[in-house]
Amino acid sequence: MGGDYFGLNHNGDICIPSNISTIVDLLEPAGVSWASYQEGLPYTGFVAHEFANPKTRANMYKRKHNPLVSYDSVAKNEQRLGLIKNGTFFQKDLRDQKLPQWIFYTPDMRNNGHDTSVTFAGQWVRSFLEPILNNEYFMNVSKKKQP
Repeated sequence: MGGDYFGLNHNGDICIPSNISTIVDLLEPAGVSWASYQEGLPYTGFVAHEFANPKTRANMYKRKHNPLVSYDSVAKNEQRLGLIKNGTFFQKDLRDQKLPQWIFYTPDMRNNGHDTSVTFAGQWVRSFLEPILNNEYFMNVSKKKQP
């Protein structure tokens, strides 16, 4: 998201200073709409390290898989932070034909294979991608400028 790994070779959280540019700093001036969808994110604006299922205590969300929130220029900007949403908003935005032009999507800890298997993750990817790759709106949204 920022052209470097910034020394992140561990599972801890990092905060990258606001003077470091991100892809968002390229998209916004060009008028390209964007959003990040994070499965398991408990609510918009959540910046903590992780979130577990309240009933099962199973991992759902890990901050390290949400790269934009590591940048102070995003995490400390209410408008930008508001564009990092729970993954369920992707399906809603798709259905309502309100997807941004640039999307970053992160599956939860089960669907990404961390807490399951490559077979489970592969089945999830297929079930997620096949319908949207056959969706005419989705396949053309990046070509349209949005207000």
